[in-house]
Amino acid sequence: MKMTAKQSMSGVVLPRTSTAYQEEPSAQAVAAPQGYWRAALPRYGVSVLLEKRAVAVNIGLSAALMAACVLYLSLGSVTLSPNAVVASLLGQGDRMTAFMVQQLRLPRLIAACFTGAAFALAGVLMQTLARNRLATPGIIGIDNGATAFAVASIVGLGVGIAPPAMALAGATTAAVLTFGLAAGSGTQGYRFIVAGIGVGAVFGAVTQLMLARVAIDTANAAYPWTVGSLNARPASAVQLLGIGLALGLVAALALARSLTLLRFKDAIASGLGTAVKARRLQVLLLSVV
Repeated sequence: MKMTAKQSMSGVVLPRTSTAYQEEPSAQAVAAPQGYWRAALPRYGVSVLLEKRAVAVNIGLSAALMAACVLYLSLGSVTLSPNAVVASLLGQGDRMTAFMVQQLRLPRLIAACFTGAAFALAGVLMQTLARNRLATPGIIGIDNGATAFAVASIVGLGVGIAPPAMALAGATTAAVLTFGLAAGSGTQGYRFIVAGIGVGAVFGAVTQLMLARVAIDTANAAYPWTVGSLNARPASAVQLLGIGLALGLVAALALARSLTLLRFKDAIASGLGTAVKARRLQVLLLSVV
């Protein structure tokens, strides 16, 4: 060891058995790569790399979202000042302003934010799974499947299930059909996208056929399910949406490592301990929910 230390001081490269050589990689490991921040809790053995650009973009988008929310609560048939909106959210101000903000506009805003977050999470799951930016629920037919089943429950085809439950069943059906038609290539490549577009086109045609063959009043009652609406959303629906989003986010975080491995080829992912087919089906069903 003395000879090794002398060699180190004279600039000679140390052998692998030396203590100094073993400490050098660990010293480099604590340094974050270029463009990243490293947040670590050495006591608990936790280390996280944060991309600087991603952090900056998310902070900017969050600020823009907050500004848009205040603007939405301010505008309408009765225009309110941003100060009045913030005061009503804090339980201050007059009763009329508080009623308009808290009872009429805020539930729609919360429903819109939760819905947008759910669509974003589903899109991320699908795009990561298929390794294709075109693989969104709207492109691969999940939306059209949900719409077709929801409309079928309204136009009177002998189905007594509520439209939300039927929409979930329709989305699941469309996802399973797309997954089955693309079984030869899993969810990779353009075969999955093309199969999803075909399934969505069929369900879209079925929806239009049902709307064209019923009375105008029935069609008007079913039409909102083809475009969506945030009006008159009950508090129970918003709470259910929030609970479902929270559970979906937890499940997505639990599948995060598998999703990272699914970016590689199937043989590599399987060799690293991932059940590829089962994990793909789980991610697909989670995106449907």
